[in-house]
Amino acid sequence: MSTFFSNKYLKYRRLLERGAGAPSIVKDLACANCGYNLRGLKPGRVCPECGKVIPFDVPMAMDPMLGGDAARRSKTLWGLTLMTAAVACAVALRIGAVALWSFTYWPPLTLHASVKLAIALTWSIGVILALPRSMDAGRSLRRVARHLVVLSQVLWIPSVLCGLLALIPGLAASALVLAQWSQVLSVPAMIGAIGVALLLLHAADEIELDDAPRLIGLAVWTVPVLTGVLMFVPRVVGFVTLSLIGPLMLAWAWYMISFARGVWEFRHYVEWGMRQAGDVGDREARIAQTRAELQHEADSQVRTLPVPPHAPPTKPQPRRA
Repeated sequence: MSTFFSNKYLKYRRLLERGAGAPSIVKDLACANCGYNLRGLKPGRVCPECGKVIPFDVPMAMDPMLGGDAARRSKTLWGLTLMTAAVACAVALRIGAVALWSFTYWPPLTLHASVKLAIALTWSIGVILALPRSMDAGRSLRRVARHLVVLSQVLWIPSVLCGLLALIPGLAASALVLAQWSQVLSVPAMIGAIGVALLLLHAADEIELDDAPRLIGLAVWTVPVLTGVLMFVPRVVGFVTLSLIGPLMLAWAWYMISFARGVWEFRHYVEWGMRQAGDVGDREARIAQTRAELQHEADSQVRTLPVPPHAPPTKPQPRRA
């Protein structure tokens, strides 16, 4: 609950308010009409080049997660939602599969790999949608890093797909080659996943989120190490071995869920920004509608005064000489 009462929300509410008290634009920002640099100007004023009014939601364009139009923010929101769902499903699949394989023969390996493919597809689409261009903020190095990590996350799909094909009986001759390709493609995908977390961590620090920097930062330092250790754990283990690696798996799951919680806070932030931008855009229409409703209510409560009776005619007075 403290997230929605922190200083950043009050700051953006002040940025979106109308009036002469709105702060000036402190970053380079091109006019949407002519491309003129609006730095130093205030929202609500006109562009010196083309005369177009600077919209009051222009501070949103300088935000690493809220930049762009409403369609771009909606894509970012969907991307963060898919990322959170993918992480939660990956944790449930890893913990549940190891526990079931240790005591039963279910689920089949093909079913397990199919679910992993669906999670990889969900995660890849989420990363593509959740990392907008506004994160670059005019920095070419960050732009290159964002493109590289997005491309690396797409590699999860062929990596898991090769692992699934290696389990098909008809492709037994190529099973070893497919398994090797699956491992080779997973290495840059894992490195790219760390890059995604670092980009989100930098964005969380820049927009001053409350818990996301701590949660994502813990995941960056712990999840790669725990994942590397758990890679050497076989699928089927005995009860004694399971009791030994159980704390490691629970720690891995805890920090993965912590990362998902940090991404979910990003989602709350983007959702809040969309509501604020919508409020600013619809303010005039809502004011006019409220004024009309109040006027209609006032007119309905006005009572018509009775018409007074006509006064008797008076005789004209004679003119004095």
